Amino acid sequence: MHKQGTGIVAECSDIIGECNAKLIPAYGVIHLQNALNDEGQQRIWNMFKSRIKDPSSKATTFHCFDIAAKDHKGRKPVKRVALADYYAKLLFTLSADAIVKLNVDASNEPSYQRLENLANGSKPFQAGQMFGNYYRSDGTLLNHTDGDGILFTMTFAVGDDCEFHIGKATNRSKRLSERSGKVEKLIMKSGDAVFFDGGSTPHQVVRIIKDTGPSWWNDVKVENGSRLVVVFREQEGCFYSNKIKREQKK
Repeated sequence: MHKQGTGIVAECSDIIGECNAKLIPAYGVIHLQNALNDEGQQRIWNMFKSRIKDPSSKATTFHCFDIAAKDHKGRKPVKRVALADYYAKLLFTLSADAIVKLNVDASNEPSYQRLENLANGSKPFQAGQMFGNYYRSDGTLLNHTDGDGILFTMTFAVGDDCEFHIGKATNRSKRLSERSGKVEKLIMKSGDAVFFDGGSTPHQVVRIIKDTGPSWWNDVKVENGSRLVVVFREQEGCFYSNKIKREQKK
């Protein structure tokens, strides 16, 4: 049934957690609670630890590091981190499988449509931009969107919990593409993944909840840090403009 996902999920069965899916349909969000178990979280952490620096001097309250940049037409292909792409595909696939199992009506939701197409094999995963933010315990991220169109985005957390808000209007809320309204609040714990449209949907890290990470976290983290979030995106496409064109043809 899940031609696209069965192989990679089977290969990674030793690091997949309980993977409980919670949906926020108003914004096309899927929150995978405990997507990866302790072993999976530590593998992600160990893969990126050498890139992470002490965030204590950062005015932003976090250290940001690149993993893979965007690909652009006319430029040389971006050098990719194969293992990062592999874990990104795994998280996208776990989300896609959850959407199918929940029998979600994806007809009017681009984010869920994308996952449905991944599950049925009609549109394979294409790794795009990837980066990480390593937060201090007082870290926050201001409410924002990441662009003017749809950017299918997967975030994965390691370390202390954070309070994550979705849907609060920005000061650019009159943009045609922005999806805002009722603010949806969730607690993102270590091992959780959240898939959403980062381009059109406002999101923010309100606070880090200190000393809530797994038992092994304090022994391995980089000094003065509290939480790592890794952002995995697909290659950008004109999803929003294509949606408008399709609707105009109806």
